[in-house]
Amino acid sequence: MTAIKRLTQLVEALETQGGSPDRIHAARCALAFKRSWVDLAAALEALRRSGAYLDWGYEDLLSYCANELGLRGATVDKLLVSYATLNKHAPGRLDDEERPIPSYQALDYFARVTGEPRADGSVPRNAPQAPPSDEVMTRLREAVFDEGHSAQKLRREFDPLVRPRSPRQQQLDALHRAAATTQRLLTQLEEIDGLPDTRRKSAQRALDDLRAQIAKLVAELSEAEAA
Repeated sequence: MTAIKRLTQLVEALETQGGSPDRIHAARCALAFKRSWVDLAAALEALRRSGAYLDWGYEDLLSYCANELGLRGATVDKLLVSYATLNKHAPGRLDDEERPIPSYQALDYFARVTGEPRADGSVPRNAPQAPPSDEVMTRLREAVFDEGHSAQKLRREFDPLVRPRSPRQQQLDALHRAAATTQRLLTQLEEIDGLPDTRRKSAQRALDDLRAQIAKLVAELSEAEAA
């Protein structure tokens, strides 16, 4: 018996037998924690297949989710894709109480890297131009399904491997970092007490000039990148 099934039965038994409200609340919280995002994704997938939202006055699943559940379209897409990815690549995970279920954000990242279609059948944005190597895919599966890495950690480790930045993009990244640093220095100059006004104004002029030069370079590189 899985942890989810066991907790479900426990909640039902406690409610039937008139258990302590605090005990029932704790069991419900544990059940919600175990289920995480999966129950919602399963419910949305069932609605997508049945089209029941049409009987409720909604034109499509996304409008139902937005107006009734308060879910953005991007979130609905990630939930559906992640649920499909979990069932395709680790179908037994839902019944394995010893191993945690990956986050839907991590599964969404996995789906994008592997080129899995989105919920509407479209090709994922930012999909790798070439299929990742077998070595990269083996490591990615381990990171997602065995180690439970967050999407942020996955991006740091795998983006350089599956979406390498061009030299021009790397230069743009460096310029954006420099622009942010320049802005921070300008802000901090205003917060320094005891700095002579002449020195402060001189530094501000130099930083303003640097910021303008950086902005010009960013515009030129961005135009070249888009060409």
